[in-house]
Amino acid sequence: MAYEPYVTYEYYCDVYKGTVIPMSELDKALKQASRHVDSLTYNRIVGRGFSNLTAFQQDVIQEVVCQQADFEYISIHSPLAEADARAKEDLQYLRISIHSPLEEADISRTLHTDTQTYFNPKPPHGS
Repeated sequence: MAYEPYVTYEYYCDVYKGTVIPMSELDKALKQASRHVDSLTYNRIVGRGFSNLTAFQQDVIQEVVCQQADFEYISIHSPLAEADARAKEDLQYLRISIHSPLEEADISRTLHTDTQTYFNPKPPHGS
């Protein structure tokens, strides 16, 4: 028997009014969020049976699954998360490639300048 998330595509779009997760990734995101909710509740929802819960309890669980799915999607796909991943890769490369204190100082200065440029870009001319 396949695992069924607590939230359907229709609930996410029509009731919750979710817009964060692209439709092509929605099923996977809702399944993962539902599994995380199961884990956080020590599988008590599974043990009792979702359909055996009150309408209020079901609604709360569905709302939380939608919020969790949005949170997880944003955490993975935000520009800051991508920048953080790139920075970690760059730092790992730097650890391998630094040979002297002088090179380390030059690299630190460059990283600082690049970071400032990335997070505080200058507006285009004429703005």
